Amino acid sequence: MVGKGEMGREIEALRENMLFWDKYPCGLPHAEKMKETLHKLRQERYAQYFWPKPIVEFEKWNGKEVLEIGCGIGLDSSMFSECGAEVVCLDLSRKSLQAAKQIVSGDFVCTSACTIEKLLRRKFDLVYTFGVLHHIPEAQEVVDQIYAVLKDGGEVIAMLYNRNSITYWKMILIEGLFKRAFFEGKTVEELLRYAERGASEHLKPYVTCYSVRKLRKLFSKFRNLRIEIHALSPFDVPFLKMPDNLARFLESKVGWFLVLKGYK
Repeated sequence: MVGKGEMGREIEALRENMLFWDKYPCGLPHAEKMKETLHKLRQERYAQYFWPKPIVEFEKWNGKEVLEIGCGIGLDSSMFSECGAEVVCLDLSRKSLQAAKQIVSGDFVCTSACTIEKLLRRKFDLVYTFGVLHHIPEAQEVVDQIYAVLKDGGEVIAMLYNRNSITYWKMILIEGLFKRAFFEGKTVEELLRYAERGASEHLKPYVTCYSVRKLRKLFSKFRNLRIEIHALSPFDVPFLKMPDNLARFLESKVGWFLVLKGYK
């Protein structure tokens, strides 16, 4: 049961998230040539990240019902729809959904992830959520709702930020210690809220990070859980020039993204 203090924190986080993502939709291009630009952004996304396609297996969802929670500007949802999935795109940001409609064939719902069980009366073969749950204080409630809206045997794929990553510890060391944020009274939770591009003192989304153990606990209702670690950029280790195989190994240990798959 959620206490009054926790409920207040959840409502405040929802309000700040709505304001932030409407002001800074993920990579939202200008209106001119939007469709063309969105396709270019999608191409760049899969050039930068080698692992989503083999993990998500977009072609596998042909003819299946897919819900993306936090679809942003629709880059991943468009892959699902082009591969023949029946897609429902859910996001807090109306601006993001307006962009997503340019490249996604599906249904669009502007709401919080905390309402999906009540709002969506259908069941899904896949619930996909990339970089969303770490912005929700009561993530367990959302995960429980994901479980509820999945068909028996349905699959969840989720990405959350990794606490045991170079990105996290760089933030703690550089911002917290070297730039003296801790000495000015800022907490780790406050520092994490600057992790998103565009975050400022006046407008910043709620952010938290998860360990593998904590993530397994969050999704404990699901079976056959598999967690991979990804996303290590040259900016994380700028002083090192290493072979690709070594870089991939390091990424699998201290990358910024925890990518989870599980089944109902």
